[in-house]
Amino acid sequence: MGLVAQLLDIKISLAGYSLFGLLLTAGLTVAMYLLSTAASALYLRKAGIHELLHAERKVEKSVKHPVVWMTVTIASFISIIVSIWGVYCEIRKQFLSYGVSGAGGMFGYIVMLFLGVVLFHIGFSKSAVHLLLKREKLKCKGANTFILRQISGQLNANSTLCGIIAFLITGAVICTNVCFANKATSRQFLDYNFPFDIAADINAEEAPYTYEEALERIEKYARIEHIIKYNIYTSGNGYLHSFTPWTGKAYEQLYDSFIRESDFNHLITELGFKPVSLDDSFIISASPSLIHSMDFTGAALSIDGTRYKLKEVKTLYPILSRGYFLTVVPDEAVSGMSIDTQMAAITLSNKSFDAQALYDELSYTIQSKSGFLLERCPYNIRAYYELEENSLTAILIVGELYMAIIFVFLAVAILTMKLLSGIANDRQRYELLNKLGASRQERSRALFRQTFSLFAIPTVLPVLLSIPAAIVCGMIMKLGGYPTLVPLTYITAAMIAVVLITIQFIYFIATYSVQKRNVIS
Repeated sequence: MGLVAQLLDIKISLAGYSLFGLLLTAGLTVAMYLLSTAASALYLRKAGIHELLHAERKVEKSVKHPVVWMTVTIASFISIIVSIWGVYCEIRKQFLSYGVSGAGGMFGYIVMLFLGVVLFHIGFSKSAVHLLLKREKLKCKGANTFILRQISGQLNANSTLCGIIAFLITGAVICTNVCFANKATSRQFLDYNFPFDIAADINAEEAPYTYEEALERIEKYARIEHIIKYNIYTSGNGYLHSFTPWTGKAYEQLYDSFIRESDFNHLITELGFKPVSLDDSFIISASPSLIHSMDFTGAALSIDGTRYKLKEVKTLYPILSRGYFLTVVPDEAVSGMSIDTQMAAITLSNKSFDAQALYDELSYTIQSKSGFLLERCPYNIRAYYELEENSLTAILIVGELYMAIIFVFLAVAILTMKLLSGIANDRQRYELLNKLGASRQERSRALFRQTFSLFAIPTVLPVLLSIPAAIVCGMIMKLGGYPTLVPLTYITAAMIAVVLITIQFIYFIATYSVQKRNVIS
C-alpha cells in the first residue's frame, strides 16, 4: 500500500474496517481448505500403499519425439518475434494513421506472444537437454552426462510448470512496464489537457446556471485566486482542416479556431512559457499525439486582404480550446471573425478540495437527439480528472503488482518445493557420483549447474523481453508527445528486469543451499 500510495501521490490513511471483507476472506480460506482436502482425500482413496511408499523411486519416463518438440520450440520462438514486431507495427499505425487500424490485430499478436512463450518453454524443456545428450564430445566431458540426465529428467517433469512461470514473468515484465509508463505520462497528460485548475465555457447554452452562479459554487469549495478570460474565434470555414485527416463531408461541421496573440501570450506566460511574436504570420498549436497526422506545408491565410504565412507548428503548448488544433494569429486578424466560445481560465488558491462534489454541482444531464440522457459539465476541473486518472492507474498498478509479486513468487516457490522434494533421490544419485570418484567440489559444481539451469530456463527469455517492451513503451512516449520520458522508460524497464532477476536469484540461492547441505556429503 505504501508503494501504491507513493505512485499515486496520495497519503496513507486508516479507513473503517469492513466486516464483509473479513467474512469473505475467511469464507474463501475455508473454501480453499475444503477443496484441497477433498482433492487429497480422492487421491489417497485411489492410491495404493505400494505407490505411496515407492512413488519417489519411479524412473522418469524418457522424452518421446524430442525432434518434434524442438520443432515446436523453434516455431514458438519465431512466433514470439513475429508477435513483437506485429505489436510494434500496430502501435505505430495507431499513432501515425490516427486509429485507422483496429484493436483486433493487436489482441491477436498479444495472444500469439503469450502462447509462443508457453509453448517455447514446454518444447525447450522436453527437447533441448535430450538432444544435447546425443553430442558425444559434450557429454563425455567431466560430469556432463550426469548433469544433463538430471536436468533432462527434472525439466521433462516440470515442463508445464516452466511454461507457466515463463508466462507469469512475461506478463509481469510487459504489463508492469506499461503500467509504470502510464503513470509516468499521467502528469504530462494532465498538464497538457488541463493546464489550469478550472477551464470554463462561459456561455454554455444548455447550462442550468449562469457563469456568476458557477463562480459562487466554486467558491464554496476553493477560493478563486484569479481569472483570465479569452475568446476563441471562428472563420466559418475549415480551410486549415483540409491539411488534416478531419476534412470532407464527414467533418463539414468543423471550422478553424483562432485565438488572439495577446490572449495566447497572457495564458502561456501564466503557465511558464515564453510569449510568441507574430508579424504577418500565424502559429498552429497542435497535440503531440496528432501532429503525425497533419501536414500544413503550403498553408497560408488571407484575412481582410492581408496574407499571413505559417511560422511554425508547435506541440509544446497545452490545450486551450476544444478541437484538434488552435491557430494563433495577430490581434487584428480576428476583427472580422465571430466568437465561437468564451472561455475562462480559473486559478484556485488551494488545490485540496472535494473535486467530486464540485463536479457534481456543476454537471447536469441533457437529452440527446436520439433520446439518451447525457451528462455534461462545461467546467473542466483538473482535480476531478486527476482523481479519474489516478483511479485507472490504481487499478492497473495494483492488479499488475499483485500478479508480478504474488503469482510470480508463488510459481517460483512451487518450482522450489518440487526441487526440494526430490532431495532424497538426488542424495542417492550424488552418492553414486561420489563412488565413481567425483570430488566434493565437482559434485557441488554439478549440483549448482543442475539447479541454476532449472531456474534460468523459465527466466532468461521473459527477462530479455524487457528490451522490446522498453522499445515499444519508448516509441509510445515519443509518438505520444513525451520524448523526455523515453530515457525514464528504459530505466524503468531495466529496474523491473533487475527486480525479477533478484526474485529468481533469491529462490535459487535458498534452494541450492538447502540441496547442497542435504545432498553433498
